[in-house]
Order: sequence, then structure tokens, then C-alpha cells
Amino acid sequence: MKKEKNNKFVSPQRREPSRKPDVPRSTPQSVQTKLTERSVLDVEISGLDDEGYGISASETHALRVGGALPGDTVRIGIDHVALRMAFGHVKKILTVSPLRSKRPPCRVSARCLGCPLIAMKYRDQAEWKRLFILRHLREYSELGEITVHPLLSPLRLIHYRTTARLAISGK
Repeated sequence: MKKEKNNKFVSPQRREPSRKPDVPRSTPQSVQTKLTERSVLDVEISGLDDEGYGISASETHALRVGGALPGDTVRIGIDHVALRMAFGHVKKILTVSPLRSKRPPCRVSARCLGCPLIAMKYRDQAEWKRLFILRHLREYSELGEITVHPLLSPLRLIHYRTTARLAISGK
């Protein structure tokens, strides 16, 4: 067989064997597990989002976990998986955060998740809320120099909250 001028065609006898890239055989290839509803993961919570839910990450998704606090290591159950975000709840606390109070004031807070910060010590809650306000004020240059004082503590630490969340779904 003949060679063309632009070297596109080479006779079969002269072809070099195709070489695969050198991959060490001792290292396992990382396999990304597909995250689905009902998946169970052990994760470390790195912070809180603006709504007070714990944030973490898996190999493929950012995670929002109800009832988790920064510093917790938790086993979570996934409730909903979106394109790059997954939502879950705490199934078991493996390592307790120093921010977590020993006795939350509400017994059903772990199941209800209506008050995501209620498991946090009250002083840490107040500081988180103050920093939340400061962070959002800094987005406006004309408000950046405002002093935000510590929050005033109510006489009763529970039974004053007036937030309601309505979940609506349709078919």
C-alpha cells in the first residue's frame, strides 16, 4: 500500500501499536457514586446557609442539611436531589459540634425542622444572626459602616418565634 503526501494513510504492516496512557495499576480509580433520594452519607458540616441549614458537599452535589450545625459530623438521609444541590436531614449525629446545646428547648425540633437554629446555644444563635445582618449590609457600600449591636435577649428563649414556612406542591 502506498503513502499519501499528507500521511493520512499508512499501510497496516507499518502502523505502530496504539499506546494507552500510563496509569499506575496500584491506585484505584475514583468512582463517583450517583446521589439519589434515600441515599445515606456521612458528612462534616462546614457552615450554615442563610436559612440556618447546615452546608456540606458530596463528590457531585452541594448539600443542605436540616438540623445540622457547623462542626457536626452527621449521617444524613437525602430527601431531594436537584441538578447540583441535594437536601437532606440528620439521621444520626456522629460527632457533636461545640455550638450544639446539650438540651434543646424543644423536644420535636429534630423532626420538625421549623426552627433550624434551635439546637444551637442561644449566645451562638444571637452572634450568627448579628453576623448574618452584617454580611448583608456590607453588600451595600453606603451601609457598610453601620454598627450592629448585639441582639437583645428576650425574657423567654422560646415561644416568641413567629416564622411560618408553607410547603406547596401540585401535580
